Amino acid sequence: MIEGKTQSGFSFKIDEEKLDDMEVLEYLATVDDDMTQLPKVLEVFLGKDQKKALYDFLKEKEGKVKISSTYSILLDIFSVAGEKNKEVKKE
Repeated sequence: MIEGKTQSGFSFKIDEEKLDDMEVLEYLATVDDDMTQLPKVLEVFLGKDQKKALYDFLKEKEGKVKISSTYSILLDIFSVAGEKNKEVKKE
């Protein structure tokens, strides 16, 4: 299990296997062309509970979650998780 925190302060836990999962990669590859795939990527990568936690974390005063903020934090999660995964493999 990889635990990390994004630059914005969102804490997450993911199974390191998700970093080597073709389904996650396929969904992620489609996001640039079809942002409607972003919720599915989040659910497959983070799970339902953490996806909800992320939405709650990003929710603005008006109760909305911006797509741009969600995509940005997902990229940050991949970056942090990737670095932590490299550290674990070195040990």
